[in-house]
Order: sequence, then C-alpha cells, then structure tokens
Amino acid sequence: ISGEGKFSFIPNPFFKPGYYFLSLNDSSRADLILNPTEKEITVEFSNLILQEGIKIVSSQENKLLWEYKIISKSANRALKQIYVEKSYIPVPPVNFSDSMQLKFLQQKEDSLIENKMQKLKNICDVWPNTFFAKSTRPAFHQKYSEKALEKKHFFDSVDFSDASLMRSSAFTSGMMDFLQKYTEYNEEGFKESIDTILSKAGKNPEVNEFCLNYLLELFDKVGPDIIFQYLTEKYLIGEGCSENGVSKNFKDKAEAYRLLLPGNKAPDISVNDVDGKNQNLKGIVEKNKVTILFFWSSHCQFCHQAIPEIKDLFLKFQTRGLAVVAISLDENNGDWEKYIFEQKLSWINLCEFKGWKSEPVEKYKIHKTPTFYLLDKSMTILIKPSSVENLKKEVEKYF
Repeated sequence: ISGEGKFSFIPNPFFKPGYYFLSLNDSSRADLILNPTEKEITVEFSNLILQEGIKIVSSQENKLLWEYKIISKSANRALKQIYVEKSYIPVPPVNFSDSMQLKFLQQKEDSLIENKMQKLKNICDVWPNTFFAKSTRPAFHQKYSEKALEKKHFFDSVDFSDASLMRSSAFTSGMMDFLQKYTEYNEEGFKESIDTILSKAGKNPEVNEFCLNYLLELFDKVGPDIIFQYLTEKYLIGEGCSENGVSKNFKDKAEAYRLLLPGNKAPDISVNDVDGKNQNLKGIVEKNKVTILFFWSSHCQFCHQAIPEIKDLFLKFQTRGLAVVAISLDENNGDWEKYIFEQKLSWINLCEFKGWKSEPVEKYKIHKTPTFYLLDKSMTILIKPSSVENLKKEVEKYF
C-alpha cells in the first residue's frame, strides 16, 4: 500500500486460502485471512500503524482473527509482566517467601494461558468450518498424565494432508513447540523428533517439502550443524526434493555432503605428523587394504572411550593391511603429543593445530568428534560409521 493508502491487485487474482498481510512498511502491516468462500472483505483503518487502527466491517474470517488478536494481546501484556516479576526471584528460591511468590506467579501464568486457549476454543467451536478454526485447531492438545503420552499424541490435531495450512502458522508453530517441549537436546533426540515430524508430514508431498525446508532453515541458522547434516543426508539427498522446492543455498550444501557419501572419492589432504613430517593421505591409503580415517581431539571424552577399541582393531589387523590415520582437532601441540605418548598411539597421527578451522575439518565437513570414515586403497569411501561399534563390524568384513 502506498503512503497515500492506494493499492491494487493484479487482474482476476486467485488467492489460495491462508493468512496474508497488507503493508505500508515493515512496522505497519495488518494480517488478514483470505478465503475464496468470502467474495469480499471490507476493512477500515483509522491509524497509519495499520494493526493499531483496524476495523473489520465485513468478513467473518477476519472478525474472528482480530477478535482473538485482541484477546491474545491483552493476555500477552499480562504474561510479560509476570515474566518480569519472576525474573527477580532467585532460582531456586532462597527462602519460603520467594518460593510462595514463584508458585503464585506460576499459577497466574498457567491460568492466563489456559484462559486464552479456552477463549480461542470457544471461537472455534462456534465457527468450526472457518479457515481460522482449521488453522488454529492444531494448537489444542489433549492433556495426559504422562509426558510420553503427550509427545505421542502431540500431532493428533494437525492435518498434515491439508496443504492450505502451509499458509498459516499451524505447521511451523507445531514443529517448534514439539522441538522445544518434547525433544531431548542431544543428537539422538533431535534426530528422533525430526523423523517423527517428517513421517507425519509424509501424507502430502507438498507439506513434506514445506516442513523439510523449515527444518533445514532452522538448523542451518541455529545448529547444531550435525543435525543439519543429518537432515541433508537423509531427507534431501536420500529422499530427494523437487527441483524448485529447495533453495540454491541448500542444494549447494547438499552437494558438498553428497560428495562425502559412500561410493565417492575421499578428499586428499596433506598434514604434518607428530614428528613434523608432511604426510599425504592418498599416499598412505594406497599402501593399505583399508584405512580408518579418525577425527578426534585429546580433550574429547567420547574419543577417549573409542580409542581403546580402535587400538584393538589396529593391533589385530595391522599386519593384514589395516591403517589408521588419526586427524586431531587439537590446538595445543603439548596436549596432543602428551596424549599420544601416554596412550601409545602408534598409528599415523596428524594435526594442523587449528581446531575446527583446519582444512581437513572443512573438507570432510566434521561437526563432531569422534567421526570415522573407512576408505579403500583407491580413496573410495566405503562407509561413514555412526559409532565405533559400527566401525568394528565394517572393518572385520574386510579381513
């Protein structure tokens, strides 16, 4: 909309059902629901800040939307004040008075949220066939006595077969709530939640692609990188997406990960060993039947747990053609050399002392330690084992 309030649509517009907005600028815009069943929407504005001076003259969809927005705005103001008051109370409370005040504020917060949701439910119950009701219904979750049951039934009210909900917050809010409330914040927890979401979204290819893009963007921005890699390898490379469904940025990143999948040639690198001698990976690999490429750090506890088992493998198959090239992410020469000496690591040890910024880390897209690759003598990646147990099983197949 221009500063004078003038605007026009393209001739014979066709808008799919969903949430849209009219905008004067980034800080002045008003949300609207467009639904083909409503042939006309009449809206009046009395303020250049559109959301502050909007009046819906005709359009049941938008009367419901802005009725709830007023309810929500009032509740959110009260909730904000509660959050401020709670911030002044030590956690955990240091005395009885603080404990009682925290309990009171929590009850007040729960009551406000429950009251807001009840008012939303009342609106939806009266107008069940509106797009507003359909798009907000996923916010209602049945309460269970156990969190595991709540998690299991979290998406029961979400219709993943309905592509029109992509033009609302039904899917995005649902995914974010599920990740925040029912996800263990570790690698396996994130993977489990992602698999659950995309399994549900699989009912509709368009919705599935929408949800995948949302998760790709989320984990690309906030990490952890290992989860973005998991999404890319399993759902973007593994399952595939339509040509126009994923941004070029994600396609480029997916290509980098694809080149590191089994069957491809491993990137060659040259790094100094513990004696200061430059070692070429390809030169090492071509002399052995199979080579374990092991990314680790002397400060990584998970690496400490894996190393004894890798040592057993190495000692068992060393004379039959197994090599181990251990590339450290250490930054301190002394720590690295001390650990190698103490643990008697007699395989080839390499390090650039640049931590996560080293060339091998970049070339092999390392996001965690330990990470393993198993290579044949032609530098072909045989497998990228997910654990040392998986590594042991794969190595033993070759001897």
